[in-house]
Amino acid sequence: GMKNAELPEIHYYQSPDTHGQVFELSGIIDRGKPAPASSKQGGEGASLPLQAVSRGGKKLIDEKTVIVLPSSETLFPLIHQTLPILEKDNYNISMGYPLNRTPIFGFFNNLMQLISSMEGKQIYLPDYLNFVLHPYVKNILFNGRSDLARIIFHTIEEELLEKKTLSFTTLSEIEDNDKTLDIISKKVSKLESDITAKDIKNHLKTIHENTIARFLSFENVGDFAGKGIDVLTYIYENSTARLHPFFYPFSESFINFIHAISTSLMNATAFENTGSYFNLFRKYLMTAHTPFEGTPLRGLQVLGFLETRNLKFDRVIILDMNEDVIPAAKKESFLLPFKARKALGLPTYIESDRIAAYYFDTLISGAKEVHLFFIENDKKEKSR
Repeated sequence: GMKNAELPEIHYYQSPDTHGQVFELSGIIDRGKPAPASSKQGGEGASLPLQAVSRGGKKLIDEKTVIVLPSSETLFPLIHQTLPILEKDNYNISMGYPLNRTPIFGFFNNLMQLISSMEGKQIYLPDYLNFVLHPYVKNILFNGRSDLARIIFHTIEEELLEKKTLSFTTLSEIEDNDKTLDIISKKVSKLESDITAKDIKNHLKTIHENTIARFLSFENVGDFAGKGIDVLTYIYENSTARLHPFFYPFSESFINFIHAISTSLMNATAFENTGSYFNLFRKYLMTAHTPFEGTPLRGLQVLGFLETRNLKFDRVIILDMNEDVIPAAKKESFLLPFKARKALGLPTYIESDRIAAYYFDTLISGAKEVHLFFIENDKKEKSR
């Protein structure tokens, strides 16, 4: 047992949602002093949360401080809101981020959805618009400018929404629609007089050919993987996507992930229908993470829950201390039910609950100061 003197000071913060947690945390980091008492539960507020060390007049939160993110969804709100408060070198992120939460997966998902809902050569318009209005597609460059594709696809959207009765059409009908091309030409001529109707049509066709047309059929798993890499490379080289934060590490992880499929023993496996390739891709992707690897030498550490193992911090901040997150309430593995797992000696949710408890206790018991954030609303309850 621990002597009472060694127990860390614990502060609790209740928020209605993720944004509330991150907002509260940003305030604390910014001030390096306590949050208003109203947001605190339990902690008496006698101590100063996050007593920032001051160096050269600058408040600094050092490498003895960790922000633990048991739920990867909170990473981007943290990157956009909290971390900019610190200097670039004063924090380090080291955690796995699920690939199926990246915009690249959103792009592929929209493309696969579009192909899956086709009837012969006919495409389902809502799925077509969903795909071409994805930021990666509608910003495909023409002579270095991204506004042409945006004008093309938003005009197509306006034209198609007017014909409410039309729900299926073919790619060539969209490409050869003179009325739409004419409207686009008029809009574009105001910006740049030397872009012709032919240029507009070519740009539209090129985009279709390099994305949708590539995904219409596959010889085998290896062919599917190769075409996936081709489509992503086309987006990388021709869209403003590469200017988006983290596009590069995400696309690199995706290419490694797709490459692993193509070099696997499944390489030569052929499926009857396209949908089976997409199911394989989605299911396999559920297991894939992209590493956010920093250089954990200096500054505030941002870690996933499992990345904290065996590390000691003076000041521990844990977000999302909610029952579905710590412990993660995946009671049944969707592949093997509990009894089968137990009979085979595989870890069950009881073990993963114990592991979560062990990591949590280790992290807390080594700290001097602990800040626990949780969400309480009609869907979420605080962790036991």
